[in-house]
Amino acid sequence: MVHLLRGNDKKKQDVEARFDCAFISHIVDARFKFVRGSDGNTTAVVLAQNGETHVFVRPGAPPPASGETSMFPPVVPIDPSTLQTYVGEYTSSVGTFYVTRDAGQLSLRLTGQAAFPIFPSAKDTFFLKVVTATVDFQRNAAGDVTGLTLHQGGSTVPATLK
Repeated sequence: MVHLLRGNDKKKQDVEARFDCAFISHIVDARFKFVRGSDGNTTAVVLAQNGETHVFVRPGAPPPASGETSMFPPVVPIDPSTLQTYVGEYTSSVGTFYVTRDAGQLSLRLTGQAAFPIFPSAKDTFFLKVVTATVDFQRNAAGDVTGLTLHQGGSTVPATLK
């Protein structure tokens, strides 16, 4: 956990690292990312909150390239046969997660909620773009998918494949 001084009141706020130089807040729905130059120094901060993205460039620094302002990790290609192994119903303490596949795109839905696309950042690791959340799939020794874990808002929700 990283501590950040926020606003004029200078109160500490805990933020959680999500991937390289990107963090989320557990107090408000906000994500931010530090953009570094070729020398490793921070040149800008990208803030995503309330559906808007703002880029704050350090005085004297060049503006970041458009790809550097993305709040999401790169999407990695996953072959269709591997994508199919994630499809199924997963039981958890908060309800059933449904993972579906349509034309090469996986979606995740929790009982009583809408389905949202999930995007692979690595084999067995996916992220959502509509909320700050990641999904890790678990496999047994034989390589079969056996469950998933949703990480969202500081909570971890494990689920077992039915």
